[in-house]
Amino acid sequence: MVATVGNLQGVDLSSLWFRELRLTGSSMYAGSTLRGQPVRTYQMAVDLLARNPRKWDGLVSHLFPLQDYRQAFQTAFAKSRHCCLKVAFDLR
Repeated sequence: MVATVGNLQGVDLSSLWFRELRLTGSSMYAGSTLRGQPVRTYQMAVDLLARNPRKWDGLVSHLFPLQDYRQAFQTAFAKSRHCCLKVAFDLR
């Protein structure tokens, strides 16, 4: 782990230090112009999906409650077997 973006309070990162877990992440976005105004493309996508929640359909193929994290990771790691596009946790 080289650096972090954001606030990670309450997250135990010791498994990274002891090489029990590999973490790969990214934090990228671009800018564009919308109706003559500068806008971040990430914000454009969030606004679009907020206006029309049906656009989310198909983006997440598997949704798990947090207590089923083992099954969620097994599904994510065997995408072709589970016909998996994206796995997410339902924290509601």
